Amino acid sequence: FADPLVNDDVTLVTEAYQAHLVAGHTSWAEDTDLDGDYDVLTVNASVEAIVGGYLYVNAHLYDSSYNWITTEWNGAAIAAGSGVDSVSFVGEEIYAAMGDGPYDIGLDLYDYEWNYIDTDTHLTAAYAYTDFDPPIAMFVPPFSDYGRDDDSDLMYDYLVVNVTIEVFDPGYYTIVGDLYDNWYGTNLGYYTYSAM
Repeated sequence: FADPLVNDDVTLVTEAYQAHLVAGHTSWAEDTDLDGDYDVLTVNASVEAIVGGYLYVNAHLYDSSYNWITTEWNGAAIAAGSGVDSVSFVGEEIYAAMGDGPYDIGLDLYDYEWNYIDTDTHLTAAYAYTDFDPPIAMFVPPFSDYGRDDDSDLMYDYLVVNVTIEVFDPGYYTIVGDLYDNWYGTNLGYYTYSAM
């Protein structure tokens, strides 16, 4: 204003988040069945809550080459102040991904209505994927495929897909394959195979 005696009042309105993630996340692996392999990898996400309430942590697990392994989430009632929300990853999924640590865990914080609040990361200790429980069976890459012409009409009769399966717990297994086109996601067929 040109006149120093003229003034105006301004009200500034801000909106504070209910909570945010803070430094101090911890993680550990646990062998719950005492077989020598870890069953779960758990991260405690450190939360500072301005106002207490129910919060969700979405945790994304990546190996040391930053290949995605899995995503898990957990909700917890967090009181005002410092708190933690624990999220656990299944050891069998870590083993099946065949990627070693240290694992990078991306943490996303949401309120009780799943409105995004904050993000942070945590780096675990240097575990090998073989430190975790193997699944009962798993696909092992690489995979291959080829067209097969059984009636010699120069047209493929079958699409043959070769997969390797490593079985840790012998039993009866069923493999189901679904074929989709690349354009519209249309299911073109399926095949089921069962064996011991």
